[in-house]
Amino acid sequence: YGDGTGYCGDQADVDDTLCPEGVSGCVPASNDCTACDESCEYCQCLGCSAEKCGVNDCMTCADADDELTVVYGDGTGYCGDQADVDDTLCPEGVSGCVPASNDCTACDESCEYCQCLGCSAEKCGVNDCMTCADADDELTVVYGDG
Repeated sequence: YGDGTGYCGDQADVDDTLCPEGVSGCVPASNDCTACDESCEYCQCLGCSAEKCGVNDCMTCADADDELTVVYGDGTGYCGDQADVDDTLCPEGVSGCVPASNDCTACDESCEYCQCLGCSAEKCGVNDCMTCADADDELTVVYGDG
């Protein structure tokens, strides 16, 4: 990883069927997924709590005609156009918003737009704002997604 962490030993017992080492960006020893989303050929999620990788955890697409849109720094993203994504909470035009990756279904009252990437709570919290509901408030960035 970018912070210098890694694994010890040869990791020979690592299951690399979901994301083999030969696929660019795959880190089999760190993959927390046990199954890929149907849209993915290969997938990985580093540090996530869900066993099944989501639509935004694809490394390659199951359908060769679909294009991979990278969402995260490890090279994972979603396949296809994701036209059915609800972007009302964080539209693509707002800097840093990734509608296809937003796990929130509602924003905290202090937010105009919000997103949470890889979180398990349905309602975004006070630290998940992308813009503030009150134009006089200043956004203090807490996470790397803005």
